[in-house]
Amino acid sequence: MLAIEIARRALGKELEAAPDTVVEIAKTVLAEVTEGASVRVRINPTQTAILESHRAELEARASHIHNLEIIPDHHVDGGCMVESDGGVIDARIQTYLQRLAESMWGENAS
Repeated sequence: MLAIEIARRALGKELEAAPDTVVEIAKTVLAEVTEGASVRVRINPTQTAILESHRAELEARASHIHNLEIIPDHHVDGGCMVESDGGVIDARIQTYLQRLAESMWGENAS
């Protein structure tokens, strides 16, 4: 689907131009974590340093989390995945685009 490919490229360019975007994504997702004091944030290795440099902000956003691990993961290409005792929150860009495509296909089928 052309629209989804255009969105994927635009989001990829945004992440390259504004690397702090991944920090905002992580903050948003960490605020959604309601279970577990230990959390793992999986992120593309090229973005690990930016997330580490904002660790204090991330920990402040989710003060109930006592152990925050930032784990480089080559399978994450844009966005992040957050794992806790409550489950996994998939905030990867590719997953967002997949949901968008599925939503569009559903609307077109109606």
